[in-house]
Amino acid sequence: MKKGRVWMLVLALSVFFGTAVLGRKADAETFGDFNYTLTNHKENIKIEKYLGSDEEVVIPEGIDGKKVLTIGGARFQDAPISRV
Repeated sequence: MKKGRVWMLVLALSVFFGTAVLGRKADAETFGDFNYTLTNHKENIKIEKYLGSDEEVVIPEGIDGKKVLTIGGARFQDAPISRV
């Protein structure tokens, strides 16, 4: 009976800590006026947020030698942008 409780505890802790690690979102890095994360095994860039206040914004083709492939949904909605 005691072995069963130990295994249940080990299983519960594994699920808890595994979920905490796997469910964690990658930390955003900053380049100019953009927050971004690395995607596809750190091969590409996803723009997460525009931090600037310019009305005209140029999305970079790449950052640190990696291609910008995606822009997160609604990441520019609070910015005063009139043209991208």
